[in-house]
Amino acid sequence: MTPKILRENLFVLGFLSALLIVAFYDIFFLGKTFKLTTGNPQALISGPFGQQLNKPTYFPSQSTDVNTFEEPIYEFIKLSLKKGSLPLWNPYLGCGYPLISMIHIGIFWPLNFFFYFLPQKYGWDAMIFSRFLCAGIFTYWLMRVLRYRKIPSLGAAIIFMLSGPMILQQYAFANVELTLPLLLLVFEFLIRKPNMRHCAFASIVLALTCIAGNPEHTFLVNVYGFLFFAYRLFTVRPRADYGKAILYLTLACILSVGISAFVLFPFLKDWVTEFWHTHPDNMGAVIEGKGKIKRTLLSLTFPHFYQKFPVTMDYARSSVIGHMGLF
Repeated sequence: MTPKILRENLFVLGFLSALLIVAFYDIFFLGKTFKLTTGNPQALISGPFGQQLNKPTYFPSQSTDVNTFEEPIYEFIKLSLKKGSLPLWNPYLGCGYPLISMIHIGIFWPLNFFFYFLPQKYGWDAMIFSRFLCAGIFTYWLMRVLRYRKIPSLGAAIIFMLSGPMILQQYAFANVELTLPLLLLVFEFLIRKPNMRHCAFASIVLALTCIAGNPEHTFLVNVYGFLFFAYRLFTVRPRADYGKAILYLTLACILSVGISAFVLFPFLKDWVTEFWHTHPDNMGAVIEGKGKIKRTLLSLTFPHFYQKFPVTMDYARSSVIGHMGLF
C-alpha cells in the first residue's frame, strides 16, 4: 500500500467514524446504549423486575427480539469461554440443541468477539459501531476499485452505512449484508486478475458470508454477488479471461465450503432433517398490514438519518417512518 493510499484510507476511516459519532451522539456522550435488555416486558407486563424506570426511550432497531434471543445466548457463550469450554451445545433451551448448527448466531463471526471480551453493554455498542464502519469502508473500497472518484465513493459509503436495513435491522442480517460490498470487491479482483491470490481472498469472503449468520441473507448476498460476477465478466475492459476467471471462482467456492464447514455442515444437517422450527403462516407480512409493509419498504430505498422510535407503555413495536433519502 502506497503512502498516498494509506493516507486516503485513514482519512475515510476518520471521517466515517466522526460521522457515526455525530449520528449516535447519545450513545457516545449521553450514556445510552444499543443494548435492549429492558426493551421487552418478559415475565412482567412492566418489564424486567426492578427495571420499571430503566426502560429505553427509543428503539435503535425495528424490533426488540434481540434482547430475548441474541443477548442471552452471547452471554452464555462468554461465560462458557471464561470457564474454558467452547459451547457447541446449549443445554438451557428446550431439551438442549446444538448451538454450532444455529448459524444465525454467528458464534465465530469476528465482530461478535466484542461480546466475549467486553462487558455486554459495551460489547453491543462496539459491535454495532464496527458493523456500520465496516459497511462504509468496504463500500468505499469497492467504489474506488470500480474507478469512481473520492467524493462519489464516500457518498456511496455513507448511504450504505446509514441505509434503512443497516440501521433498522440490527440482527445477524446486518452481519451478512455488510459483506456484500467486500464480496463484490473480491469478485472484481478475480475477474481482472484471476490468480491464486485473488482466489484465496474470494474464498475467505465467501466463507465469511456463511459464518456471519442469517442463512436467508447469506443466500441473497451470494446471489447478488454471482449476478455481479456474471455481469462484470462480460463488461469489464480490457476483456476478461472467461475460462480462467470461472475456474478460479469455482475453486474459491470449493475452498469457502471447506473454510466454513464447521458451521455450514451442522446447519445443513439440521435444515434438511428438522422442519418444525419454521415460522407459522400467520407471521410477518400477513399480520403486519399493508400500511406497515409500505413503510418498511421505504427503508430499502431511503437512507435513515433521523427519528428515534418511541416506546409505548405496552411495548408495542416501533414504527419505521421518518426517512430522509438520498438517491
